[in-house]
Amino acid sequence: MTHFPNDVLASSTTSPQTATDLLAQIKQLAAAPTNAKNIVVLDNCRHGAHSPTGDALKQGVFVGLTPLRSQWLNVAFVDFAPLWDAVLGMTPGFAAFGYKTPDACIPTLDQKDLSGECSTPLNSFYWLHSWVIMSGSTK
Repeated sequence: MTHFPNDVLASSTTSPQTATDLLAQIKQLAAAPTNAKNIVVLDNCRHGAHSPTGDALKQGVFVGLTPLRSQWLNVAFVDFAPLWDAVLGMTPGFAAFGYKTPDACIPTLDQKDLSGECSTPLNSFYWLHSWVIMSGSTK
């Protein structure tokens, strides 16, 4: 499995080269010694934000997976954009899942302690900015 938002976030760029790099990583995983046969690509970046550049990256990856699938790999592409749109952009959105706020529980990434932390972290959609709390909420 490959998860390309980490690469995108690490490089702070979304470009045609980013899609090319991801596809090269998939080919490397499919080669010896790993010989991967089943690859799942998760598009979990942008967290509800849409941009022409981001959409072009997603399309480039999707198009690049097609020949790999027909050649030797079982590939799947999961686009989380509809989920982010529903949770962060619609009513009842995040509240339907028991969350009280779409804000981060810890307000800044550079703080050295938990000052300013929310009082009910399991009811905040994010623990840190852009890092979703995966344990679920307590209603």
